[in-house]
Amino acid sequence: ISMVAALCMGFVFGWALEKGRVFEPLAIRKQFLFQAWIMLKMFLAAISSSGLCLGIIYKAAPASFSVIRTRFTDCVQRGIFTGGVAGGLILGIGMAIAGACPGMVLAQVGANVHNSVFTLLGAVLGALFYGLIYTKIKGAIVAGPKFSKTYLSDYHESSSTDWYVVLVAALVIACTAVITALEVVVDWRSEAPPNSAGCAVFGCTAWPPAVAGVLIGILQVPCAIVIGDTIGGSTSYVTMASSVLVFVPECRRA
Repeated sequence: ISMVAALCMGFVFGWALEKGRVFEPLAIRKQFLFQAWIMLKMFLAAISSSGLCLGIIYKAAPASFSVIRTRFTDCVQRGIFTGGVAGGLILGIGMAIAGACPGMVLAQVGANVHNSVFTLLGAVLGALFYGLIYTKIKGAIVAGPKFSKTYLSDYHESSSTDWYVVLVAALVIACTAVITALEVVVDWRSEAPPNSAGCAVFGCTAWPPAVAGVLIGILQVPCAIVIGDTIGGSTSYVTMASSVLVFVPECRRA
């Protein structure tokens, strides 16, 4: 069931990226230069709907929420600067150069974007290289200050206010406000390929990036309930790399 759910979610994920036109390398590079806003609108919409869906799971399926929260917060064991800041910087540089990210490159390959196969190959090789040197850099990754594993539910026990619900509501309102402001300043139609006159919803070349982002955010529900994890593309490369590196003695011992 998990495999079928993952395949279905992957299809919807890639389809939403394609309809939102965020997969296009030029759109990604222009976002880094603040010359286009499709990518930011879609990401904020995905964050907003993800937060809302996780809030619903938090209330309706607390056991599933506890599982995904534990898996997600394992990342806080990495250093804030050595793992978070340095990793984000490397990812950002790679996105600006390649015009892709771990999730979008798969949609690019499906849409036959020029040179996308080489970008995908680079991502896989990068994951393999990381796996090979992990034991040597592990100490550096976890060095320095770290975020503590503190949950808002810890405060809820001593307060009548459910702070997680408050945070989700604030997040949704803030993201919606920014998306609305950006849309007023820069209409998404001015940045996306034109749709054919009278096109049906599924036949249109481009959708509003916020709509595509909401669709991606909703995928958090089947991902959390069926698979017990949150949406993310980078882990797939680690999984592929580990399938190969398991035959390397040094990596197997790690």
